[in-house]
Amino acid sequence: MSTATYTVKGMTCGHCVSSVKEEVGEVSGVTGVEVDLASGLL
Repeated sequence: MSTATYTVKGMTCGHCVSSVKEEVGEVSGVTGVEVDLASGLL
């Protein structure tokens, strides 16, 4: 198992966080997604 961290620019609200979590969570092999709105880290 590995962990990767990405920076997502342009997230401005909770809806953005939900959308990113949903889309990334559907990628094959992804078992968990954590998003921090304040830092933009995924």
